[in-house]
Amino acid sequence: MSAAGDPGHVYVDLDSLLDTRLGTLRLHWPEVFAKCVVDQNYYLRERDDFTAWGGPTQAEFAERYAQRDVETLQHSMVTAVPGLVKNMMEIQDRDFEETPYFSSIGLDINIWPYELQDGRGGKDELDEISELRSIMRVYSGLHSDPNIISRPPESMTPAYITSRYKTLFMYDFRDWLSKQVGIRSMQMMRITFLSPWLLPAEGQLLTPDQLAEAGLRPEASHRLMVETALKEFLDLEYLCPAFFSFIQEELIEKLLGIRRNAESKETPKTA
Repeated sequence: MSAAGDPGHVYVDLDSLLDTRLGTLRLHWPEVFAKCVVDQNYYLRERDDFTAWGGPTQAEFAERYAQRDVETLQHSMVTAVPGLVKNMMEIQDRDFEETPYFSSIGLDINIWPYELQDGRGGKDELDEISELRSIMRVYSGLHSDPNIISRPPESMTPAYITSRYKTLFMYDFRDWLSKQVGIRSMQMMRITFLSPWLLPAEGQLLTPDQLAEAGLRPEASHRLMVETALKEFLDLEYLCPAFFSFIQEELIEKLLGIRRNAESKETPKTA
């Protein structure tokens, strides 16, 4: 195999693997959690605004969510992302063996902003890192341990990403993007970012005039606007928030079916 291939590691953050949104609600607004966890509208929501369930506004939730910690993780539930990671790793394992496309493969789990114990502080200290590795092996079918990293968004620079990753599952893509400098000079077209299609607060959306100035129709969706603006620099794919939420197998199967049908229609037929 050629060493000249691209790095093929998969990146996933802990907020993608676990539904820490439900964890935050469960910890601070338990009555709202009880409503959301059984309501399909939660899994198909467009914003982290929970007023429809008698809960916090988007701003109130964001303030509390920014303070999430290990206790939040303890109240959180596994999402559908580990299954997506499994599929991605299987594809890249095959490509690594059969083609010179990748120079290296592996899985990195970013635990930031959480501080997990590694068991090296004494016999009474929990080994949360090993527990995370074990859980990930169970849910994703991995045969080897993932790498555990802790990097804030500002240190996930375009240069670092291009040196290591092919695919990134990033829950808060918008936050990462806001902390990057010089991204327009860094071409990342061969790198795919997967993120939920959640919208920012109402006041942060572009106006019809701003959309027109960007060459988009006034009725264009915010998702289309972001994807269009970034298509020259990286490959951003928005997924339904259900994939990043407590796994609902029937709903996920429906969404995967819709996605496969859409992809088959986009694939040109050969004579």
